[in-house]
Amino acid sequence: MPDDRDIEDWQTDVMRVVTDAETTTGRRPQRDPARRAVARREVADLLAEQVGGRGDDGRVRAVRERHLAELTRAADEEEAAARAEAGASLRNLTEAMQIRMAGVQQLNALPPGNFTTITVRKPFMIWGGKHSSAILDDTFIDDDDSWAKVHVYLDEDDDEGPPTQAGERRVSFWFMWQNDSDFFAVISAHTYIALNGYIRVGANGSAWNIVLAGPWVTNMWLRASLSWWRWWQQPQVRTELQNLTVTGVTLENGVLGQVHGERVNRVERLESGAEYITIPPRETVVLEVAVSFPVGIEEDGGSVDFDFSTGDFRIVCPWMNILLLTPAP
Repeated sequence: MPDDRDIEDWQTDVMRVVTDAETTTGRRPQRDPARRAVARREVADLLAEQVGGRGDDGRVRAVRERHLAELTRAADEEEAAARAEAGASLRNLTEAMQIRMAGVQQLNALPPGNFTTITVRKPFMIWGGKHSSAILDDTFIDDDDSWAKVHVYLDEDDDEGPPTQAGERRVSFWFMWQNDSDFFAVISAHTYIALNGYIRVGANGSAWNIVLAGPWVTNMWLRASLSWWRWWQQPQVRTELQNLTVTGVTLENGVLGQVHGERVNRVERLESGAEYITIPPRETVVLEVAVSFPVGIEEDGGSVDFDFSTGDFRIVCPWMNILLLTPAP
């Protein structure tokens, strides 16, 4: 990694490139909420006439409120238990990462042969893109110990459509490695990411969902990916090497609504696989490890809550292991 005097320049450069890319990404046209509300009222009036003027009356709302309150209570209890056990979970995840790191260090200690293993022991930046200030509660970067505390909460007021790039939040750990030789370097890369937190999704209900076109849904996904950037090209080119779904939930709003909560406590491996990375002489490759939170909140609304911040909840990505496959001639 370049010396500390260069890190700030690298951070600024990465932020500029990614922000430019986000700005040029097309967004899905939004439905007009005012026109939608008028249409819903018209349908409600027609239904009220058919059912003797009662429609979605207080009795239906009372049943729905009791139903959602019970589901919310169960999710609250599970989340409280997850928070109480988060410290033990984090220790288990840390031990699992340390065991993997011990194996990598043994490979690093082997005499040079047909390949060389290199460990980049910390990212040069942890960043949440244009939403960074809203979702990143804290970050820490040190050798073999880098993590981020992330909290993403969105409700019906933040409707950005179905789970597309437009409705996505993400936090990335950025690593770099420079080919210091006068020859092309071919590498493969892998890392591990530990996820310790709790996620919750809620879908509001409405009696009019029986007849209105639907079903309306609220969904959330938790994904992890590894990408590499050809930083020597202009503009810089990003290639995704792996993208895996850690978990995902889709709830139909229905008449009564739904609430779903889930603990996330696992270690995931991300790797370049069979796709090798070729780096020209004296050039630098940038490797991005991203955790993304795509969401979709439609029609009657709902909410999504990714808590990787409270107490010992966090996302850990301490190092990047590089396998140099081309020893200097």
